[in-house]
Amino acid sequence: DADFPKLNMPMYDRPEGDRRRMVIDAASGRYEVLTNCLNCGKVVVEEEGWGPCLFCGNPLEVGDRFGLKHGDDRGFLEPVGQATAEEAKYNESFERAKATKDRLLSYDRDAKRRTKVYDDATDWYSEAVNPWLNEKQREEATRQAAEEERRKREEKRKIHATIDLFGRTVISADDEVNAREAAKNKENFQSWTEGITEQNKLLGMMQEEQRGMGGKTSQLSNDSKQLYDKLRASLHAAGSQKSSFEPAAEQEKKSTRWDASIDSKRVEDDFAGISTKDFAKSDTRLLPAEESPYGDSEDVGQCLSMHQPWASLLVYGFKRAEGRSWKTDHRGRLWIHAASKPPEDHDIELLEQTYRSIYEAQGVPMPPVPSQGSGYPTSVLLGCVDIEECWTKEEYTKVLQSNPSMPQEENGSDHIFWCLRPRRLVVPLKMSGDNKIWRLPKMSLSAAQRGLQPVRWPAPGDGQCIMNTPDLPGAG
Repeated sequence: DADFPKLNMPMYDRPEGDRRRMVIDAASGRYEVLTNCLNCGKVVVEEEGWGPCLFCGNPLEVGDRFGLKHGDDRGFLEPVGQATAEEAKYNESFERAKATKDRLLSYDRDAKRRTKVYDDATDWYSEAVNPWLNEKQREEATRQAAEEERRKREEKRKIHATIDLFGRTVISADDEVNAREAAKNKENFQSWTEGITEQNKLLGMMQEEQRGMGGKTSQLSNDSKQLYDKLRASLHAAGSQKSSFEPAAEQEKKSTRWDASIDSKRVEDDFAGISTKDFAKSDTRLLPAEESPYGDSEDVGQCLSMHQPWASLLVYGFKRAEGRSWKTDHRGRLWIHAASKPPEDHDIELLEQTYRSIYEAQGVPMPPVPSQGSGYPTSVLLGCVDIEECWTKEEYTKVLQSNPSMPQEENGSDHIFWCLRPRRLVVPLKMSGDNKIWRLPKMSLSAAQRGLQPVRWPAPGDGQCIMNTPDLPGAG
């Protein structure tokens, strides 16, 4: 008893008839705070009200020769008659302290809003295909995009003008109205993204509580958890599909070995039972990867933003002639970035059928088109190609005529970039783009170089041909 620590502060008995209820979690932010006890430090909220502290009994209202004081006003000296120099100095320091307190509280309240970073490259269209959102959220983004387009069309039909009665002139106010409408749309989009972020965070917390905090994925972020769950489901689905077609002899052979399933001490992880042979490639022979003469040391991160589906078709090797209205002197590695606008289904079907016809006419075997694989992602870095030539439209027409055995890919642009040796990123990098040829950030460039994988086409079989390429003077 003698060694038990005691509170070094006076404790007062609770007055009889005091029926106020003590709010235990007053610091949780769910209640409006009145003040705190200067004796024990307890936070006092409006539900408790003024009066003696419900913990230590210290009076929260103090009466002195300056009158009754409570809360923040207890440090202010109200002079009786003319204020003395000491009282004026004390009150001045008190006002400075109170202003500092208000400033700190304001910063704590508004810091989240002031430090929020928004990506100007994102919009309703990019959110409508955002893989990190659920289906309902993507549908809502699609609906909001359609609604915004409808409002823009309606505004274009209207005429906004300001009438100057004194000058007898009519001044167009379209720019001001468009600026206000753009600001309003941006504010709505930012408010929506903040709400979605909070919803996903709350959902993740609820799932974590249901699952418990001891799981292997408890330390992963929300986005990483979603990617982890998708990968785990894909691996298990592929493994079970492969195992269902396993020969009976192989299963019997396995049964003669030690059965790990009867060992209760054995702990299996999420990918137990999945082997690399479950994901073995098909019997289709592939052409060897063509080595690029341009290494990473020469790569300065030159990048070209393209709309889908043209961007993926170029990175997968279907498209080799990329047209532009301007020419470039750049030769070597060119990174390909997919813009934020999602492709139309009609454009995808038309272009894929066009390239099928081009390569079938030359007897060139084709790999699966992007729609049969990773699709056409937007606002991402897809991979790179090597620019070997930049021809004018007339020069490119002559190249096609002089090489009838090569795929006849037509292009009506003023300048044609001839792109070879496509390499794609195993995992596309999310980023915004720019106009013409721009430069990747160094951090993104280093990460992208490590994730490149060469694109290999099927080797020709009987009656088929290899894809021909015109001779290029000076090519590596």
